[in-house]
Amino acid sequence: MRPGIQLLDPDLMGRILREAFELLTNPGVRVGSAVVEVLSSSGVEVHDGVARIPEALVRQCLESAPRDFYLYNRQGERVVHYGADDVQFDPGSCCVQMLDPDTMEARPSETRDLVRLVQVAEMLPQFAAQSTAVVCSDAPSAIGDLYRLFVVLQHSDKPVITGSFSAAGLAGMIDLLVADSGSRDQLRRQPRAVFDVCPSPPLNWSEFGSHNLLDLARAGVPAEIVSMPLAGGTAPVTLAGSVTQHAAEALAGITLHQLAGPGSPIVWGGAPAIFDMRTGGAPMGAVETAMLNMACAEVGKHLSLPTHGYLVATDSKFVDAQAGAESARSAMLGALAGINMISGAGMLESLACHSVEKLVIDAESIASAQRLTRGIEIRDDEAADGTLATAMFAQTGLSGEFLKLKETRALFRREQYLPSPVIDRSARGSEPPSDVFTRARARVDELLSKYRKPSLSENVLRKFQAIVEREANPACIVPCG
Repeated sequence: MRPGIQLLDPDLMGRILREAFELLTNPGVRVGSAVVEVLSSSGVEVHDGVARIPEALVRQCLESAPRDFYLYNRQGERVVHYGADDVQFDPGSCCVQMLDPDTMEARPSETRDLVRLVQVAEMLPQFAAQSTAVVCSDAPSAIGDLYRLFVVLQHSDKPVITGSFSAAGLAGMIDLLVADSGSRDQLRRQPRAVFDVCPSPPLNWSEFGSHNLLDLARAGVPAEIVSMPLAGGTAPVTLAGSVTQHAAEALAGITLHQLAGPGSPIVWGGAPAIFDMRTGGAPMGAVETAMLNMACAEVGKHLSLPTHGYLVATDSKFVDAQAGAESARSAMLGALAGINMISGAGMLESLACHSVEKLVIDAESIASAQRLTRGIEIRDDEAADGTLATAMFAQTGLSGEFLKLKETRALFRREQYLPSPVIDRSARGSEPPSDVFTRARARVDELLSKYRKPSLSENVLRKFQAIVEREANPACIVPCG
């Protein structure tokens, strides 16, 4: 039995969806001009930028949205499954600062930081996917999204969770993925990336958000709706009210997306949070924020859609006990909720700052959460005579010498997660004492020493470079040679 957790009973689930559908017609959804034609062709009128989308049309679009899909690595292998209760993790994204491990001060993040993060995440099996983790302050801001994907593709074979924060930037990013895959058809068949697309709360699909939804649907590249209601700030203060707003924003996004490209993969995702009335911030480490992510994903699962959430982050400014407690708690809760992709590992200071050292600590929390979701299994294949304990006792009697049994040697690695040296389980005096941050720094150095950069053909690298140069030069109307 897979352990799990649910927050919404059937009655509350029904109420959330009923009110979400009501919100789509009253007050309606603000949309960008890019989708007016798509909506009008389906009989939806748009007045003063506000669309009133009928429930029947939304349900029609829900029917065409895929129930699951896969992301592939560079070798063409399925490595991420969006669907059912499968749970995977990727590092948090879009941080603007990096925690310097020498000074313990936050500084603007740079290309070298992104490279280091990607290299470490590449070596950690807990991360099924990479992310465009930090904003590179040393790169031109006009091509910032494209540049981050360019860096990740050069240093990783894993799938990528990414996104474009402008309508103009998306085309170049898709071109990079096409160059990496070999063709647009191949990218559609074996997608290597999913793109976050964010509505602006409340109930607003902005110009660039609307535009990106349509372009991704038409390209067949997976889109991940990241709705961000802030309970008490940009959403109702109650958790149930915020989940309802999230559902309405996601339903609107799926409708726009599926009208443009029926059957194109899309994810019911989000980064909901509560509004802290004392600080004016959005505490990503709060248990209520975790509950919002879990409940929002639960609604998506009820609709048989792939899911995403933003967890494993902290509001602490340091890699300290608060960071460990908040991140480990939400990793466990997200895994028990069966959220398909959980973003946020490595992040500090309410998503403003990244830390490679925290990333490797979070990997241990993630591994524990993954072990929990496997539950307690019966080992009929290798346990003595298929019994739970009696056959082993028949061999040992009351001596307690289970360590000598072949079953112990055969099964302990499957039964137990054995952590890296980041987690200290040694007896006092057997090892020099150290704190977890020191051990994490050593682990980072170890992983970086073992990392090997992917082998990319010169042809692909030339295509990458040409796309970046083209996008960086606004005067270049056609691809630069």
